Amino acid sequence: FFLVSNHLSYLDVFALWTAVEGTFLSKAEIAHWPVIGALARAVGTLFVTREKRLAVGPVVDRLCAELARGRGVIVFPEGTSSRGETVLPFRTSMFAAALRSGVPVRVVALRYEAPAGVPPASRSLCWWGDMEFLPHFLGVFQLPGFRVRLTFGPEVVPSDDRKRLAHAAHSATLAVFEPSSIGTES
Repeated sequence: FFLVSNHLSYLDVFALWTAVEGTFLSKAEIAHWPVIGALARAVGTLFVTREKRLAVGPVVDRLCAELARGRGVIVFPEGTSSRGETVLPFRTSMFAAALRSGVPVRVVALRYEAPAGVPPASRSLCWWGDMEFLPHFLGVFQLPGFRVRLTFGPEVVPSDDRKRLAHAAHSATLAVFEPSSIGTES
């Protein structure tokens, strides 16, 4: 399978990793992050240098190799994380691996729910924009708890063209997406 997800935080990988066995694709700089980078490498994440167009072809080849081995692939085609209000437009290049391999494309929408009395999920759980990593990471551990909901799309996303496939996957993700809870401040 080729699983497509919206992207809200570094927490997304942990949430999906507990539910789906597959190979994650991530931007290259994450490989060098303390803690998160080590964990990403440990679970076999593939990394792509997005700024280099020539790097895309070899990554698509590596994704195809994973798919040929019978492994699922999990991608975040928004290309960045967001505050969880909507699903950002999908980048199309990695969808070439699904088409070339002939594997089904499925979607999942992530949603975080912050408990009452803490900052809203858009600030306490979603990690986006210019938020500093360490304060956010430590803040997650100070929360009394939180929920993450994974909502899988009911059907395989059909298409025979990379750009149409990305558009159809975006629409299918939006169809099962719910904004992350706004929470309340104490």
